[in-house]
Amino acid sequence: MAKDIGGSPQSVTLSGVTYDVPADVDLDFVRSKYKKEGVASTGRNMIKATRQVEEIKSVVVFANADEQAQLQALGESITDFTMAVKLIDGSVFRTTGQIDFEGWNSAELKAKMTLIPRTSWTPFVSP
Repeated sequence: MAKDIGGSPQSVTLSGVTYDVPADVDLDFVRSKYKKEGVASTGRNMIKATRQVEEIKSVVVFANADEQAQLQALGESITDFTMAVKLIDGSVFRTTGQIDFEGWNSAELKAKMTLIPRTSWTPFVSP
């Protein structure tokens, strides 16, 4: 059973390299396979379910210039690699896939990206 503890993620691991995560980061998990919306009609409303990718958005890690270059290379690669996100309660989400490397801030050494799974994330919930 999962613990009732939320907070800062502990780490993000990409292709075997573990990155530190700023303490104020809040990861946005897209956990539903479908985005649902109502479609109005002259009678009852219909439900439209559109398949979506179970991404993890708003991922920020600390990266020096060398690590930034590694992340940029991963972002430009077309080959899948392993990914894992460890939360403060010890739970880990793992998959293989790719990243959308959005950019790097040189003043704070922060790199921002979205993690894109090839299939879905496998949760390993801390007991």
